[in-house]
Amino acid sequence: DESLITGEAMPVTKKPGSIVIAGSINAHGSVLVNATHVGNDTTLAQIVKLVEEAQMSKAPIQQLADRFSGYFVPFIIIISTLTLVVWIIIGFIDFGVVQKYFPTHSKHISQAEVIIRFAFQTSITVLCIACPCSLGLATPTAVMVGTGVAAQNGILIKGGKPLEMAHKIKTVMFDKTGTITHGVPKVMRVLLLVDVAMMPLRKVLAVVGTAEASSEHPLGVAITKYCKEELGTDSLGYCTDFQAVPGCGIGCKVSSVEGLLAHSESQQSKQAAPPSRAGSAPEEIDGTPQTFSVLIGNREWMRRNGLTISSDVSDAMANHELKGQTAVLVAIDGVLCAMIAIADAVKQEAALAVHTLKSMGVDVVLITGDNRKTARAIATQVGINKVFAEVLPSHKVAKVQELQNEGKKVAMVGDGVNDSPALAQADVGIAIGTGTDVAIEAADVVLIRNDLLDVVASIHLSKRTVWRIHLNLVLALIYNLIGIPIAAGVFMPIGIVLQPWMGSAAMAASSVSG
Repeated sequence: DESLITGEAMPVTKKPGSIVIAGSINAHGSVLVNATHVGNDTTLAQIVKLVEEAQMSKAPIQQLADRFSGYFVPFIIIISTLTLVVWIIIGFIDFGVVQKYFPTHSKHISQAEVIIRFAFQTSITVLCIACPCSLGLATPTAVMVGTGVAAQNGILIKGGKPLEMAHKIKTVMFDKTGTITHGVPKVMRVLLLVDVAMMPLRKVLAVVGTAEASSEHPLGVAITKYCKEELGTDSLGYCTDFQAVPGCGIGCKVSSVEGLLAHSESQQSKQAAPPSRAGSAPEEIDGTPQTFSVLIGNREWMRRNGLTISSDVSDAMANHELKGQTAVLVAIDGVLCAMIAIADAVKQEAALAVHTLKSMGVDVVLITGDNRKTARAIATQVGINKVFAEVLPSHKVAKVQELQNEGKKVAMVGDGVNDSPALAQADVGIAIGTGTDVAIEAADVVLIRNDLLDVVASIHLSKRTVWRIHLNLVLALIYNLIGIPIAAGVFMPIGIVLQPWMGSAAMAASSVSG
């Protein structure tokens, strides 16, 4: 079981000479391994190193408002000083202008002092009305509101940088297991291959569920869960002589399912049927429990045990396998009774999320450590055309960098340890809320509701937030472009004069509205 590293739920068969990744769990038998890499050289340590390097190499986004505000204050000081100098010159050239627009001056002070007072008043008004606050607050207020709205909708955005960057995304890379799919195998279909009178479906489920209850394989766990749900019970029969053959299937003896079926049927009858007549008794069950010889596995396992698979059954299995599903056969007492199709089911919203992203002009890519056949089948179901399969964690980072080198802004959506380096490297890393702590730590955005449509919502919210930032900056610039000339006395000839307190009031109003 390499799911800790690769993220794939299905176990991998190992042979003498195979590479075993540190952190894997041996599911069957014993294994002797030779440690070829230890400490910082292990795959897990390399993943952590890749995450740290990607986070360190990510360049911070330079805020437009910060750059502008850095020049704005010196600019205003220069304008205020020029206003002071210009009005002093005008006053000494034509004192009548100052006297006209500054009529309240005291008659007991000199003409030069009146001119200087008027010039300073105008200069101070320029300083008062100029509003770097509206420029400085244009971005953080919009970001604060944007991240707040996102949190209310189950999207955790770690700061303003990913919120601003998301609107530039041109490519979204999805991991498969646990992201596009649920990450847990699920029974998709049970096909009965014998006459119902000979072996009813409920009896097949009781026998199969009991047999697979002794298996630790993810497919066996999925089958057992399905059988219990269908039968409406938590208890099963007895299993003996259990044998698991890796890569093939299981074999065992199953008994004591009659009582299970009787209990299950009585529960159903109580819920669905009208009350029975007084004095009626349940059907008697033979005291000797029947024992079934059970085989569950792939084609090879059935052939090894002398069973023949018809072309119709083989074709039905092939059809499911083309969809990326795993088909297993069930033989009871030497007779093929059923075929069970199991798959890591695709999330309901996955296809809609992919379609919406494409309609927004975003390229969608599937990248996974799973085999090419399964990856292609899942991609086809959700409408993804470009697929990278059998990709190691370090190679996922390389794929992200490759797209970034083409000038594209890349978002990576994943949930596992194996995705964390790519999440850190991407321009925007998006982690599924139920993913591993390492992935959530490496990501810029966390989808609390595990809904892939929230990827679309994140990009849309980013576009709206950036639009609002630009609008705030434009309004702040318009205010300053109009307010500063008025304060400087440019419009005095048409009777528009501002006192310093008016400029302060206008500046405060601009800051609040921004």
